[in-house]
Amino acid sequence: MGKPRAVPGSPRYMRYEDLLAGLLLIGIAVFALWTSRTYPVGSAANMGPGYFPRMMCWSIIILGLLLIASNLRRPLDVSDDPETLKLRPLAFIAASYVAFAVTLPLLGLLPAILVLILVASFAVPKRSLLELGLIILSLEALTFALWYVVRISLPLIGTN
Repeated sequence: MGKPRAVPGSPRYMRYEDLLAGLLLIGIAVFALWTSRTYPVGSAANMGPGYFPRMMCWSIIILGLLLIASNLRRPLDVSDDPETLKLRPLAFIAASYVAFAVTLPLLGLLPAILVLILVASFAVPKRSLLELGLIILSLEALTFALWYVVRISLPLIGTN
């Protein structure tokens, strides 16, 4: 969605999608924290099974709070263009999750991430190839680093 144009003299309103998304992120993270409360945490040097989920939950809570704060700090002007539901992003993002789930057991983690990024990239129609290439390189490198550090039991390429 593009940034709405300001109507001169119009009131400013919050974007409730951002507020609700922030609250939803916080709610999911709090629920995950509650469900993982019995896992031993350990320390940064000797991580237990609860360490990574808790760090992720706290990160998600912080991101939800930042989303809410940015929404409260900078409300948007009312535009004269009515917003409509955009089906293209919804369809391609959902399809990217399905493609990832289908290709992960067949091709391995790195190719499945590549398929996920390529399918999701169709959600944004005006993306340059350079930008897409940088996204692919950075997310593939991040996936490999996470696989290496956390010792994920999935094959990088191919099947077990």
